[in-house]
Amino acid sequence: MNRTVCSFDKPNRYDFWGTLRFLRFGIGDPTTTLTKNSFQQARWYPSGPASLRLNLAGQAINAEAVGPGAQEAIDSAHDLLGLSDHPAKLTGDPAAERIALQCQGIRLGRCASFASQLVTIILQLRIEWQQAASQWRRLCYTLGDDAPCGTLRLPAHADALRHASLLQLRRLNIAEQQARTLKEVGRLFNRIDQWAAHSVGELRHRLGFVRGIGPWSTEMTLALYWAESDAVPLGDYALPHSVAYALTGAHRSDDAHMLKLLEPFRPDRGRLIRWIMGSNIAPPRRSSRARRMHDY
Repeated sequence: MNRTVCSFDKPNRYDFWGTLRFLRFGIGDPTTTLTKNSFQQARWYPSGPASLRLNLAGQAINAEAVGPGAQEAIDSAHDLLGLSDHPAKLTGDPAAERIALQCQGIRLGRCASFASQLVTIILQLRIEWQQAASQWRRLCYTLGDDAPCGTLRLPAHADALRHASLLQLRRLNIAEQQARTLKEVGRLFNRIDQWAAHSVGELRHRLGFVRGIGPWSTEMTLALYWAESDAVPLGDYALPHSVAYALTGAHRSDDAHMLKLLEPFRPDRGRLIRWIMGSNIAPPRRSSRARRMHDY
């Protein structure tokens, strides 16, 4: 079995867990494990599957990958860790300055595959995050494969998504519209990654013509998984409230007000959103109402 290793220098004040935390879709994610000092994830790469392990050891981050796609997994590790990202110093607003100081070690990482992470975002449309995480687990166990490392599960391959029946996905408690979108992502998987590799502008334009994928799905994937520092997801039920609460203390807001609050922080509006989400800043919850998305 292919095995590749390398090591990276850990930047000063680097937050390993905070940078990688959104790559694990819930504590029970069968494809990913994460602790304060270690990360392991199984993914499909153009050359085949691979398991990537990252370990924080003093001033170094050690990387090891096994499987047919090991070299590609190692090649993606630098961007995944956000080691080329340089956090901005947000000034002019006391609340933003405080958040930036607390989160300065969190880097924006870029995954090897945009389409792969888009699948996890599509599952979150119109439902609570916990329900989506449960769907992800069932999807991986039903349509995925054993990972090369032997302890993790690979997510569903693009071919498995494309050929899955609507009934099969419905039995996993995935709504029909989401199921149709997942199948479409499976069909366009390689093209989506090509669009993303070419330019964010082309990606946004092309995805705008894919039924079921709207601005929220695109921008949330860009913000969390593609190191797009100015991506702003609109149409989210909870996000405007969290941004307003973080910056002004207000408990309620909407997209228009959120955009006004974020405007001074261009081109790092998405970075600030990522920091707010990563810090779990949110007003006290009044109900368990699901997020409201507008992608359909």
